[in-house]
Amino acid sequence: MKVCAFFPLAALALAGCDTTSATGNFTGTPAIRIAGSWTYRFDVIEPSMMATCHLTRGTMTINQTQNGDQFTGGVSGDYACINGGEAPEPATAIVPVTVGELAGQGVRFIAFGCIHLGALTGSDANHFAGTLNCTFPLTEMGPAYPFSGTWEATRR
Repeated sequence: MKVCAFFPLAALALAGCDTTSATGNFTGTPAIRIAGSWTYRFDVIEPSMMATCHLTRGTMTINQTQNGDQFTGGVSGDYACINGGEAPEPATAIVPVTVGELAGQGVRFIAFGCIHLGALTGSDANHFAGTLNCTFPLTEMGPAYPFSGTWEATRR
């Protein structure tokens, strides 16, 4: 009985010592500014078909929302896919960047129908790198295959 009577008094004593307020002067970390022009490249592979695709000299433009945690944009550049040893001429692509999200240093967006996951690096947040996964056909009317690989972007 005496222990039960003591516990509420101890809780009140501890609560009286707590000076932290949930609605104090806390402010979140501002979003990292990534808007602008970036060089962009990716390499993906589809092992069962021995297919690879590369975009080596692309340009990515990012438009960031006011609060900074969402973005859209576009990518343009020349890419080539090699399917079982066949290497067609490079093609030019102009695709949107959609559903872009920043979470601290982490980044996620869709381009080329691929989900890009990665992180910002560099002291000035001037480099992205990560992995991507997507499904697309190797020929205009062909079946779609799953690809995975890496991507990176560097601020211009």
